[in-house]
Amino acid sequence: MINRTFRVVGAAYLPGPGKVEVEASLGGEIVYSGPVKTIPEEFPVFHGFYSNNVENVLFEFTKDIDLTGELPFSLKVTNGSLFFQQVIANYSGGKIQEVFENNTSVTVLVQPQDFYGLISNISAESDGRSNIKIDNVTKLRNNDYNGPWNWVVHHNQTFTCDLFIDPSLIVTHIPTFQELTEMPRDDAIALASKFFNMSTFLVD
Repeated sequence: MINRTFRVVGAAYLPGPGKVEVEASLGGEIVYSGPVKTIPEEFPVFHGFYSNNVENVLFEFTKDIDLTGELPFSLKVTNGSLFFQQVIANYSGGKIQEVFENNTSVTVLVQPQDFYGLISNISAESDGRSNIKIDNVTKLRNNDYNGPWNWVVHHNQTFTCDLFIDPSLIVTHIPTFQELTEMPRDDAIALASKFFNMSTFLVD
């Protein structure tokens, strides 16, 4: 069994002492309950982006890597407000040095267990979250926006959605040089290029 670490990315605000508290559930099971990293400031007007640096990880939890598909997700907030940007997880890719014709080995820069990336493909139509509601009021996503939307959740509000964990995006193994040489050349180039060019959301 492989445990996969999921990280909820965003930013929480509370102007004064204390921490923003959340209770999160996935698939009907509470996966986190407690304080999150909190910025001691007033909630900003600008709903901007938050990079996937470690300081923007609100909390994390682990689940079996076989947990995939569309699952109910909820996030209850107390004692402040937060932006909920997205969920990332390890085993979402890997990174290698570029492979050239004269290479005799593959140099792995980031192993899958240390590589954090998106759990769903993002397009203009979807960011992996559907049926979004806040306090049971349906919220519509701006489909002109390409990327994860920052959902605002205030004190005593509950955000719910169906969260899609795409099994096709899970990576547990980076091919060795021997494995690449045993593939058709075009397939090997395509696979090696995928890991060389893969965008990383590494946050450690």
